[in-house]
Amino acid sequence: RARNLHEAARQVVAQGGFPQTYEGLRALKGVGDYTAAAIGAFAFGLPVAAVDGNVYRVLARHFGIDAPIDTTQGKRLFTELAQSLLPPDRAADFNQAMMDFGATCCTPNSPQCASCPLLESCEAWHSKRISELPVKLRKATVKNRHMSYIYIRCKGEIAVRRRPSGDIWQGLWEVPLVEEGKKEPLPGAPSSLPPLWEATSPSKESFSSKSEASPSGGRLEGASIEYEHDTYAQPQIIITIKAPTAEIIKQKKDDIGQKIRQLLHNQEQKNEIMELQNNHAIKAEKVIKEMFDADMLIPIEMTHMKQGKNFLWLSDNNPKSMQNICIFKGNNVDSILKVNMKGETDSIYMTLCNQQQIPDTSTLIRGLWEMKGDAMGGPYILKKNNNLSVLAFIYAPDIKKRNKLKRLETAVLSIKNKN
Repeated sequence: RARNLHEAARQVVAQGGFPQTYEGLRALKGVGDYTAAAIGAFAFGLPVAAVDGNVYRVLARHFGIDAPIDTTQGKRLFTELAQSLLPPDRAADFNQAMMDFGATCCTPNSPQCASCPLLESCEAWHSKRISELPVKLRKATVKNRHMSYIYIRCKGEIAVRRRPSGDIWQGLWEVPLVEEGKKEPLPGAPSSLPPLWEATSPSKESFSSKSEASPSGGRLEGASIEYEHDTYAQPQIIITIKAPTAEIIKQKKDDIGQKIRQLLHNQEQKNEIMELQNNHAIKAEKVIKEMFDADMLIPIEMTHMKQGKNFLWLSDNNPKSMQNICIFKGNNVDSILKVNMKGETDSIYMTLCNQQQIPDTSTLIRGLWEMKGDAMGGPYILKKNNNLSVLAFIYAPDIKKRNKLKRLETAVLSIKNKN
């Protein structure tokens, strides 16, 4: 928008003044149909209808029009209809009234139909299609992205990079970052980093401490990394990289990147552990102690239990996003699940597939689970601790699972048994 505004200002200067016709306004860089119509009507009194989302909704409902508003034909139809209704001498009042009516009365959700002055002539009201109009062919999708920004200072200068084209914020400047789940790191970010969730168990001290993380550091040959975390400060996390020369940092950038990633991961798990220590299901943990002589932190919402022979199933029983933990004795996981995790018939049972051992661990496995004979499945984490196995899995169709899985992983890693 800033670039378009700058270019439009240059056009205005070159033309010797601001255009006062719809065509002249439309020719300015960054000015579309709606903006040109709004400026023309409000600034110059031009008899042009400004059609925004509110106007689309009012017209679609009042006239019962099911033409999609996100198609060329649909946009043309609604623009021509609005233009035909426009009083030429009161264009600004008409446009303002239509937009205000859509924003306050004919709203997207819970419209004020009872007080609507146009109720008797509203086609959507009579045909009971208010919630169906206006029609859109394409629905906007929201994607969550997790980025860790890295503040690097050397000899009084701060490292920045320009974002590449083909992504959000293209061409803008920022400090280097590591984006979770990105197969190819963005230019300027540490390279060769595995996804954030592929990390090893936290240190033993993490489970015994409820205090704020104390400053810690990591040594690299020729360089050092210092980590500070303060919940009540801005920024909360400060990572300082020290080296005699900038060249050493360049040479060690991959090692430094992995060390930073591990520091961030450890802090994330400490936060999860502290949350579990402050909010955990004591009743479920007592059952685990009685059945398996083991200590474990269980998320507080997992109150539903089902017991079998040397087998315990815990769940939050949420139909939209169900978290589950199974604890059982024995190493033959598939046969144990076939007996204890069955569906309506014996031919429907739980099984594990795509098993993958986590690097640097001998007891933690990830993969996917599925119900044989049924369309159910999702990610799981399995930890084998001597003769005791802990399986955590999620069933959450069409819902992001990363944060819930991370929390269950922390619970799985907390188990301690004597045998």
